[in-house]
Amino acid sequence: MLNYFSLCNQFHPNLDFVCFSLLAAKYRPYGVYKDSRSILVIHNLAHQGVEPASTYPDLGLPPEWYGALEWVFPEWARRHALDKGEAVNFLKGAVVTADRIVTVSKGYSWEVTTAEGGQGLNELLSSRKSVLNGIHIHFSLSYSSTTSRKQLSRVIKVNSKYASTAGIVNGIDINDWNPATDKCIPCHYSVDDLSGKAKCKGALQKELGLPIRPDVPLIGFIGRLDYQKGIDLIQLIIPDLMREDVQFVSFDSFSLL
Repeated sequence: MLNYFSLCNQFHPNLDFVCFSLLAAKYRPYGVYKDSRSILVIHNLAHQGVEPASTYPDLGLPPEWYGALEWVFPEWARRHALDKGEAVNFLKGAVVTADRIVTVSKGYSWEVTTAEGGQGLNELLSSRKSVLNGIHIHFSLSYSSTTSRKQLSRVIKVNSKYASTAGIVNGIDINDWNPATDKCIPCHYSVDDLSGKAKCKGALQKELGLPIRPDVPLIGFIGRLDYQKGIDLIQLIIPDLMREDVQFVSFDSFSLL
C-alpha cells in the first residue's frame, strides 16, 4: 500500500497535485493510495493559472483527464467572435481533485462560493462543499467530451468521500506580537490597561508629521492595492471620509501577481 501526502498552495504546483489526485481516485477502490491525501490551499482565487486549451497535449497528461482541467471563458471574456474560449485551468483541476480544500480564513471559504468572489469557480466550489456537508444541491456538468464528463464525475464522486472545504485563519504569533510585551512599540498596553495605546497613537502621529491629537480618529489600512483587499471600497469612501475630522494612514504595496 502506498501512502502519500500532497499540499498545494495556489495553482503553481497543480500539475503534480492533479496527477496524484487523479491516480488516487482511480486506484483507491483497489486499496492503493487508500491512506494518501491531497490538500489545496487557496490564497487568492483570482490567480488560477489559465492557459490555452492547445497546451494540454504538452502537459503529459492522458487525454481522458482533460475534463479535470477543462475551462471555457464566458463570451464577454473572449478576444473575438471566433474565439471559443477553450482553455485549461490548473486551479480548477486542483479544486476538482483535492481531498481537502482550505482557504486563508473562514470568511474567504464562504466568499469563494459566491458569484461575486468565486471568480467563475463558485459553482464548482459550492458543489464540493454541499456534498461534504450532506446538503444536496444539483450541479450540472457540461463538457464537450463524453469521456471527460465520465472521468470528471468519477473523480468528484470518489474524492468527495474524503474531501472537505474549510477556512483556516492566517494568524500571528501572539507571544511575539503581544502589545503588553512588544519591544517594537513605544509603550505597552493590554486589555486591562489601554493607556499605552494612546501614547503609541501619539508617537505614530508625530513620526508621520500629523497633528498630535488624542481626540481625532486615526484610521489605518495595511494591505496590497488589490481588488481582493477591498481597495475599490476605500477609493469610494476616501473623498467623503477626508472631509471629516479624521486622519488616514495607508501602508500598502502593489500586487505583482
